[in-house]
Amino acid sequence: MRIANELWEEIIRRDFSKRQSNIIMLIWRLSYGTNQKDCVIEKLTLFSITGLYKQDIKKELNFLCECSVLNWNKQTMTFSINKDHEIWKINPSKNWDRDKMNYLIHQNIKRKKINMIDRNDKSLISKTLTFKNGEVSKGLMAKFVKDLPKKALILSAARSTKVPNTLLETSITDITITKEIDEVAKKILNKYVELKGQTNFNNKDKIASLEIAREGISAKEAITYLEKKFQHHEKNKKHKYDKINGLNYCAGYILDQYHNKKEGDLNESRIQKSKQYNSSSNTKSRKYEQKLQEIQSARSSSGL
Repeated sequence: MRIANELWEEIIRRDFSKRQSNIIMLIWRLSYGTNQKDCVIEKLTLFSITGLYKQDIKKELNFLCECSVLNWNKQTMTFSINKDHEIWKINPSKNWDRDKMNYLIHQNIKRKKINMIDRNDKSLISKTLTFKNGEVSKGLMAKFVKDLPKKALILSAARSTKVPNTLLETSITDITITKEIDEVAKKILNKYVELKGQTNFNNKDKIASLEIAREGISAKEAITYLEKKFQHHEKNKKHKYDKINGLNYCAGYILDQYHNKKEGDLNESRIQKSKQYNSSSNTKSRKYEQKLQEIQSARSSSGL
């Protein structure tokens, strides 16, 4: 059913109207749903079971045929979905994302594990003919999972599938990890995994999160810069394979932004203190001048 799955994904990807989708779903159910490549629908009025008005049925069928989505033999009244989806003349949905679709597929395939039969379940242990006094061979029986992808497509099971409760046990010789650093690093790693759209990360990502956290940056500020980095990369990427492949790719940007802001805040503080000092000095100077004027006025009035 690989071809059927490809077509199914393509139907999801294209921007069909509700009426067009209902027609396709009916043809799909009657063809692939009965293990056939096409189906027979003797009367067009039967399409009304999908909720279409009779006057819209022929119009939508003709449109789907003109767009090379459906094949319709009007003599035999057989319908089929055109497997050559590359020539379909239906625009893709604006929100379609191939990476997210692959992620969802792999996530659900991973749930479908091979069911291993317990050795102790004697009722399901396979038995083979043996010579007299020979031992009966006992082996594990497994159900074949036909949709299990090739090894290259499986997300690495050796990697963690979620951010651990603590990173304190991470083996890093140059970083002294405190509880505060650990908490910040964990939040950064969680956000990175979310933005990346997958559940796996490696030891380099852990190290990068700890390197960022130990600089003293708050989790909120680090996440803000991380989001900006992803937005900037998405806006300026040259092709679909241009991706962020590790948190260390973002670490430099995050720390640059943090230290630039820190220096800017420090300079602003110095400027404010300088203004306050100048203001205080000016006030003292005005008070001194006012005092001199008062003394001179007193001398003038006394005739000195």
